[in-house]
Amino acid sequence: MREKSYRDMNRKINILGFSLALMGTIWGSFVIWSSQSSTVLVVGRVLAECSLEIDHVESAFPIDMNIGSGGNLVIASITEHYNASGGYDIDVQSANGGMEHESDTLDVHDYSVVYDGGAPVSASTIQASATEIVSAAPSPTGASGNTINLEVNVPSHGSAQSGAYLDELTFTIRAP
Repeated sequence: MREKSYRDMNRKINILGFSLALMGTIWGSFVIWSSQSSTVLVVGRVLAECSLEIDHVESAFPIDMNIGSGGNLVIASITEHYNASGGYDIDVQSANGGMEHESDTLDVHDYSVVYDGGAPVSASTIQASATEIVSAAPSPTGASGNTINLEVNVPSHGSAQSGAYLDELTFTIRAP
């Protein structure tokens, strides 16, 4: 009886082995005859660049208000960075509308701002709201940017009182 169960078990093992071999052959045939494709997406990105770098010309300060600047005086170089299509605009606004005395806010002397050799703009006209001084500049500026000169023309104010005078100009670069 033991011999019979041993043969039955042997037969079951042989049948199982044959079944596995047959399945391997069928599966192998399936893999050989089937096909599959996959794709890889290649993606690139350029981050938006919209900035201004301002480097002051220290030797231009302080301006003697009694003498004035003696014409257009370069006070800074500005590097424009912009890489979107369609160009860009640059606005400027004056905080005081002129050179304001440090302790007498009623003592304000007008002057002109010249951006990149363009037309002079009076500080008194750009106080109330930002004024566009560059319109639809070509874009993109490239990695090194576009560097221009910022000039002011401060007329002689022989009757100016002693003390410091100042104004703050705010420049904004934006899409048109």
